[in-house]
Amino acid sequence: MSGLEDNVEVLMKYIRDELPDRERKEVGEKLLSNRQLRELYDTLKLVGSGGRAFKWMQIRNAALKMSSRIFRDFQKTIKKPDANYGVNVFDSKVLPLPEGVRPAAVDSRRLKYVMGPYNLELHLKPVSIDSYDVVGEISGFKGDSPIKVTMRSGKLTLTAVADEFNLFFFSRVPVRNYVFSFMSGKRKIGSIDIEI
Repeated sequence: MSGLEDNVEVLMKYIRDELPDRERKEVGEKLLSNRQLRELYDTLKLVGSGGRAFKWMQIRNAALKMSSRIFRDFQKTIKKPDANYGVNVFDSKVLPLPEGVRPAAVDSRRLKYVMGPYNLELHLKPVSIDSYDVVGEISGFKGDSPIKVTMRSGKLTLTAVADEFNLFFFSRVPVRNYVFSFMSGKRKIGSIDIEI
């Protein structure tokens, strides 16, 4: 198993129990000794368990995109371990719908991130050709001060304060690349990069 694409292919065969015994044993040993490969395996297993009705060729590219994104985000957390940089673990824009599921009438998008010990879920709903409403929730956080959420893109800065349930809302956010920052008082909870 060399490149990411080869790893995904072999791990999916491992998950589906399609490998010969000798190869299966080799992959199992590599999973025990290689943490990054094990994390990729865990991710693919989650994708596979929720998508048994998917045909493999339909989700292969999506799995590669999500795996690459997770790996890229994870590398950022290693470089800045105290920043709680968010790792994108789900994006409805990337993963296809299972067979028999009709798309929503409105092309909304759901994203999930892990920011250290906290989870972030975002829901993006288009309100015009070039803007979205953004609703978010941070779970796992308990603090004395409310969470202040800041979105930055160049000179544009948008700010919202989460309610007592750690829910926040931005109206008519222009389509751009943003850096989200989450603060509670002077304590940084985390940050993410996102293209809306």
